[in-house]
Amino acid sequence: MQSISRSTFTSIFVLFLVLTAGWTAAALPAAAHAALKASEVAVLAVRNDPDSMKIAEHYMRARNIPQENLILLEKSYPMVIPRAVWDSEIRPMLQTQLNALPGVRCLVCAWSVPLRIEAPPMDSPRRNEQLEFFRAQEKALARAMTETLRIMHRDIAPNQVSIIEAESVPDVGKLSMQEWLQILQKTLREVRERVAVLPEANRKAEMQKLDKLLQQTLGFTAMRNLLIARARQNMPVPKETFTKIMKVLASLEKHMVELHFRADSPKRDAEMLLVSRLMNGPYTAMLYARECCTRLEKNESQSAFDSELSLIFETGAYSLLGWVPNLYAYQYRVPAAVSIRKKADPELAVPEEMRDRLDEPASSVEEPIDALPLPPLSMLAEIETAWGREVVLGPPPEMDFGIDEEDETEIKTEANAAVETKKAPDRSDLDDEMVSLDMTAPKLETESTSEMEETEFQVPPPLRKVLLVARLEGPSVETVLKLIDDSIAAEKKGLEGTVYLDARKTRPARAGAGQMDKMDQSLNDLAIRLQRNTDLVVKLDTEEALFTRETCDSPCALYCGWYSVRNFQDIFTFSPGAVAYHVASFEAESLKTGPFWCPNLLEHGAAATLGPTFEPYLAAFPEPDEFYSLVLTGKFTMAECFYFTLPFHSWAMTYVGDPLYSPYRAKPRLKMEELPVKLQRFFGIQPQ
Repeated sequence: MQSISRSTFTSIFVLFLVLTAGWTAAALPAAAHAALKASEVAVLAVRNDPDSMKIAEHYMRARNIPQENLILLEKSYPMVIPRAVWDSEIRPMLQTQLNALPGVRCLVCAWSVPLRIEAPPMDSPRRNEQLEFFRAQEKALARAMTETLRIMHRDIAPNQVSIIEAESVPDVGKLSMQEWLQILQKTLREVRERVAVLPEANRKAEMQKLDKLLQQTLGFTAMRNLLIARARQNMPVPKETFTKIMKVLASLEKHMVELHFRADSPKRDAEMLLVSRLMNGPYTAMLYARECCTRLEKNESQSAFDSELSLIFETGAYSLLGWVPNLYAYQYRVPAAVSIRKKADPELAVPEEMRDRLDEPASSVEEPIDALPLPPLSMLAEIETAWGREVVLGPPPEMDFGIDEEDETEIKTEANAAVETKKAPDRSDLDDEMVSLDMTAPKLETESTSEMEETEFQVPPPLRKVLLVARLEGPSVETVLKLIDDSIAAEKKGLEGTVYLDARKTRPARAGAGQMDKMDQSLNDLAIRLQRNTDLVVKLDTEEALFTRETCDSPCALYCGWYSVRNFQDIFTFSPGAVAYHVASFEAESLKTGPFWCPNLLEHGAAATLGPTFEPYLAAFPEPDEFYSLVLTGKFTMAECFYFTLPFHSWAMTYVGDPLYSPYRAKPRLKMEELPVKLQRFFGIQPQ
């Protein structure tokens, strides 16, 4: 499997989830957030393993966890188990035990509990059936898009030149997305130029032909975004058209979430492809089909044991290909970025710049949304739109990790202000191996009050029940016992020490989900946020080389960096209770031995870490700006911080440490209104 050190850190599965983002959760009832309690934690240990029992008993005693919350595996299992063992032995037993403990929200795996679940065998008839289906659909979608370009040249206000060009249209299946968009834009420009010289009587009919082709080509998400772009340019936007697009998207997004948790079947494959095409157009659907083929060829259906445990309450099966969204995470529970607010449908909301212009004349929009044709793939699965029988399905909202647009504007403003002050940093520092930020800038202006710090924050409950899972494991039993004791001691007095952030470059202006630049952006954003809002000592390294012990002479409280795969570096002296993770592939492949970062961070003094048990792809990691910002508020346990920011389940990641640990409970360092804007919206601090 390709290491993330050699990959582009992007995956069409990530793109697929990003583009299908926007699920409206406004209909869900709000619930006051309450931190995880000891009575809500159960411990999973191995009866015939004295080390497992010792750790379980020590932890339960230290955290006052009720004795009835101890769950025992009756025999030892290897660290990597076959999928059949999970399905037939362990999963049914755990479901029974947990159903008998209805108040439990979190399960702690104490030593010797399996770490990873293998993928099913490669030679299954179902896998071959899926490969055949997705290969055929990839080719069919490529042919359809190529033919669409030909039609634009040949059938819409054609002339001799365009008819000749229709015969030389390239195979869209061989084009990158950028190349496809460039050709589409060029073709549209030429079509409009041809239409513009037609007599007025013919112009409208030709534009209607073009509109219908575009509706099939772009998908509802792109059409929504185009209307928003028009509004931002002070152009008229038809209210009825926008409303219908939003209703269709809401139905499709709900359907997508349901499909993620539906048992594997040919009908499910067809519906996933259909919904992808309706939402994001045939090119994205083609990429999704292609990526499914790649994943099937690699047999990427393994998972971390803990990640599969999170879905233990799912009574039905779900697809093992790739991952499923973590519905506990904030990304999948915030309302859609765009919706309509009106008396007839109060659940919807609209961007501010559109509110005063929705009723303006729609003279430039010739074709109503009613004319939208259903793509040919509708023959494979019956899905009715919102003005027919409303379907109930769908996944998450935008997985746009890192700083938000609002945050980015604030950061740029404050960075400029810092340059103009006497305390502006010497720009030559950026060339040093390590940069310690010194941005003297005003505090964020918000509408919140100091009383907010004492309130309970409203968090929509997840659509489906998710079990929080943590692991108490490490190179030795003594290491694990120490991390438990260090966590409890640090929680009482407050974690002290330096924050070390090891990026590979200065902050990129823009980065997409799953791209390499996104991790550098997030690390830089966290450094800026802490310099702006706290008195913590923050050391940011923006060079490709890692920190060295010589440059890290003060105790480390928090660490995040990258990228040294299976190559732990002994850099820090950790403060008792320190939280640290390194973004790289395989770093939790073993938690007991080897060159991996997770076990070595624990052995060298960290009390909590997280990492992948196999190649995860970059988008699987919690973003450091979001994860550590939550930790620094002191209002959440480590398990909650991890699960609020973890994108996927049935995949690679595991958290190691005391799930009840809250390092800054005694001395919070960030206020809730200083969190990234997306998290503020999630907690109801800023309006959606």
